Amino acid sequence: MLSNMKFALAACVIAGAAFLSVQNASAEDEKPIDPKADNTKTNKRDRDANELTAGSQNQNKGDVDITAQIRKMVVADDTLSTNAHNIKIITVDGMVTLKGPVKSDAEKATIEKHAIHVVGDKKIANQIEIAP
Repeated sequence: MLSNMKFALAACVIAGAAFLSVQNASAEDEKPIDPKADNTKTNKRDRDANELTAGSQNQNKGDVDITAQIRKMVVADDTLSTNAHNIKIITVDGMVTLKGPVKSDAEKATIEKHAIHVVGDKKIANQIEIAP
């Protein structure tokens, strides 16, 4: 009789733990999605045939070298955030487009300054956005 009670008690403990586990999992599933993590608008914009993306980058030596020089300067700049280090630099026929989110106007200006140093201010389209 005592072994039956131990078995019943163990079964209740296991069942209770399983129930709590399922409750926690469903509560996590119901958490709202963080709107800052939603890239739907950006993805829709980048599907536009007229919009430059990383795939638009020319593979000729001049454009590749320009992109590499700017990227090297951006990555070497310790004042910039990780997001700023990862902005898109797209060069097509010597024209540089800068895209992506950064933390501040100062970071946006710093990245543009690096690009100007390489190609001059007439050959830059700064489309960098300040992240919320």
